[in-house]
Amino acid sequence: MTHYADLLYLLTSEQPLSTADLVANLGTSKLKILRDLNRLMKYKIVCRTSFEQHVLYCINGEFNTLICETLDL
Repeated sequence: MTHYADLLYLLTSEQPLSTADLVANLGTSKLKILRDLNRLMKYKIVCRTSFEQHVLYCINGEFNTLICETLDL
């Protein structure tokens, strides 16, 4: 879970975010962000939603407490 800590922290505090927002804030490649998001979506920790022409990502509400406790927020 620590591998995804920065991504999860950002999504927890500023969701929903696009991939462009995540790349700009985390300073990593779009490919890595998409790979990490796909892994987290596979385990239903992150949700993907479409709004108009945008694709946005946010934390699955069922995990908010667990993520906050794990990241000590």
